[in-house]
Amino acid sequence: MAPNVSPPSTDVRKRAVTDSQPLIGPGHADKHNELCEKLRKKQVNEVAHVSESGTGILGWFSATVSDLFYYLFVWFPRTWWYTLTSLPQLVLDPIGFATAFTFAFLSTFVLLGGLIGSAIWRLPYVQSIWKPISIRKNIGLGNLAYPLIFEFGANPQNKQIRDAAFTVMSDPTGTFAQPSTAEERNFDLEVSKLLMMLSALVYERDVGEYHKAACSAHYSKKARKQFMCGRDDLTDAGRDLRKKLDIADRKINQVANEWGLHYASVSELGTNTSPLCGAFWNPDFNFIILAFKGTNPVEFKEWAVDLTFDYTDGRAWLPGYTKVHAGFYNQLFPQQLNHATGAFPYTEIRTAINDIAKQIRATSYSDHVNLFVTGHSLGAALACVFYSRAIASPKDFGQTEDGGNQVFVRDAYCFGTPIIGDPDCVSAFNQACHDRDLDHPQALWRVTNRRDAVATMLPDAGDNSALKHISPTSQLHFAHVGQEVQLGNNVHRVYTGPGTLLPTQTPVNIITHLPHGGAGPEVMLPPYFWLLERIPLVHRFVAHLPSSYWDRLTKVHAESEIEYARWH
Repeated sequence: MAPNVSPPSTDVRKRAVTDSQPLIGPGHADKHNELCEKLRKKQVNEVAHVSESGTGILGWFSATVSDLFYYLFVWFPRTWWYTLTSLPQLVLDPIGFATAFTFAFLSTFVLLGGLIGSAIWRLPYVQSIWKPISIRKNIGLGNLAYPLIFEFGANPQNKQIRDAAFTVMSDPTGTFAQPSTAEERNFDLEVSKLLMMLSALVYERDVGEYHKAACSAHYSKKARKQFMCGRDDLTDAGRDLRKKLDIADRKINQVANEWGLHYASVSELGTNTSPLCGAFWNPDFNFIILAFKGTNPVEFKEWAVDLTFDYTDGRAWLPGYTKVHAGFYNQLFPQQLNHATGAFPYTEIRTAINDIAKQIRATSYSDHVNLFVTGHSLGAALACVFYSRAIASPKDFGQTEDGGNQVFVRDAYCFGTPIIGDPDCVSAFNQACHDRDLDHPQALWRVTNRRDAVATMLPDAGDNSALKHISPTSQLHFAHVGQEVQLGNNVHRVYTGPGTLLPTQTPVNIITHLPHGGAGPEVMLPPYFWLLERIPLVHRFVAHLPSSYWDRLTKVHAESEIEYARWH
């Protein structure tokens, strides 16, 4: 049943930052140096393995031909084959019939436009114009609309947000954290803002520099050069590759350090293009944040994955799951292990979490480490898939000396999330959320801009009780996992939509640990945003940008009116 949500009580809304909190100590960068070095060497080794997997090492002509081939001979026939063969099953279901055909038709033209746009963007002339702009503004394309999202010292409220979020994530079941219970769910504004910022930050990998690193690794391999000397030392080729990777991730490391965090890329997700999974942590606080990078705005094949509705059986890795979006699932759990790359992304991620957790336990004197997960767009989809496995199998991340779990999987905050699987997956996800601790159930908060094309326009009949009669073999029969929080056009109103099946009458509260209802910091988007948000269809994609999510999220406060979106 859908929840009946209500505003939080006055004492919850008014809790301020005056409660005692530990401050972030200086000099955190002096701790875990050996761990960071180990993870960087691991990244060098991994990039060397995956350097030939994807279009990242191709020139403009070869990459364009590769994308065109994928569109004409992979995506197009697959999409239309599944659509046309499902139509006979929908002949007595006119809504399903019309929607399946219409969506395939529209996505065909949207992707064709994406293919053309991607080819134009990669032109050397276009890059020669863009690169100086990017360097001058010190920002990537994904966050160009609002670079100030990462400012720390310039806005005192960011420090308050950071300190409150660190405190909550270090003790998520403590009094200060105001944790969710079996009777109500609490959406934490400070934690959501920190994780939204990190979801945007992983877009700041310099894709051009990363492709240069992949090319360097590719040519070094052709010359039969080794990257590691033994298990621990880098060769000259390895040190050269590491320098290139450090340049590619320079902005991420810079911002992370300003916010009091270490950063390491813990998986390149088996490709040389742009997806990644990064880990953020502070040695003195017992939490790890995993952030999955979203869709590159000009990477054609990543958009093709988002718009591919190909089922695969998810039960091998996701207990209780049935039909899962194949593109998202295979990114973490490839069904054909590529021995050429040696990469199995989920294993890489969980091994890194295990290593980081051991070090955090030693420096924070904690018996366990709390794991939070986040992502935007494609990154949100990957975060959902990862989180589904993590909550069902927390022993994957190591055990303590007395046999307990080393990592406690806590909440996930995902932004602009696509559909993941069929309604059976939602049931399995809900069961896993309630298996470990009924007093403090886990929550995957799926934050959605109400106009977002990726989060609201993809086929999701499995979400809608009025459309659940559609055949389960239909490409429309996908659903989201997690509890939706919709950010509406009216910034004083927040909606919750479908997802986790909370009991009827369950309150969903917005909570803050700061004064003034937790709203802020103040965001002023550039004037052209006003125009783009009023152009039909374009405004749907503008609403998907990280900058748009940050703008809406910072305007939410604990006193916002909250209600259930009843049309779902």
